[in-house]
Amino acid sequence: ISIAKNDRNKVLITTHSPYILGSINNLLYANKVAGSIGTEKVEDIVPARMRLSYEVLGAYYLESGKINNILDVEYQDIDHEVIDGVSTVINEVYEKLVGLGLEDGE
Repeated sequence: ISIAKNDRNKVLITTHSPYILGSINNLLYANKVAGSIGTEKVEDIVPARMRLSYEVLGAYYLESGKINNILDVEYQDIDHEVIDGVSTVINEVYEKLVGLGLEDGE
């Protein structure tokens, strides 16, 4: 993250991980909180070098060949419903695989 904070650098992350998406939201929220209550109180939890600014972030979801912006303007983070949806898809795939394993007598 600290490498990405250099104005000349850009970082592209592709993931299906709700944990990574949730972690990004934590870094966004830490920046937001630091701006409103002061950076000192937040520093021990999320150092300034790790915080992300909503204004420079882009987050998109590809579905059926269409690119959807998944940033929540009101909360200034990645839409939590999208993150939950990723978890649901991961769980559905796992359950299907377990079902196949049970059919084979595993």
